[in-house]
Amino acid sequence: MNEQIIFAKRPAGMPETDTFRFEKIAMPEAKEGEVVVQTLYLSNERIHCG
Repeated sequence: MNEQIIFAKRPAGMPETDTFRFEKIAMPEAKEGEVVVQTLYLSNERIHCG
């Protein structure tokens, strides 16, 4: 299974619990000439925002 964190709505102020939605979907299969990769760590630091 593939776990996804979906950005459900733009927050007004600090994010609330309903700002994000967690979903599990089937893993996609690679087609001809494609690859499927797995992300182990993802960082989104404030310095990257501009």
